[in-house]
Amino acid sequence: MINVMKEKRGYPLDYIVGLPKDLYEKHYVPRKLTMDAIARLTRKKNTIMRRIVEIRDMKAKPKLPKLLEELKDPRYKEELSTFEKEKI
Repeated sequence: MINVMKEKRGYPLDYIVGLPKDLYEKHYVPRKLTMDAIARLTRKKNTIMRRIVEIRDMKAKPKLPKLLEELKDPRYKEELSTFEKEKI
């Protein structure tokens, strides 16, 4: 995870921490968490979620055997020829 955090890419935050003072005092002061610590936890969470989303995107892409199978399909050849005619 440290390697991911050291990358120069920017990570968009899905939210910005803005705690009302009463909630902060009620929940975080007893746990001895400062606002800086909460901000670090938020950045860490966003970094991890960004990597999870990247992995999900990679897994969602079609695999090579499936692409080759589609290329062999005669319907694909018909669609390709129709597309080429429309392009001209």
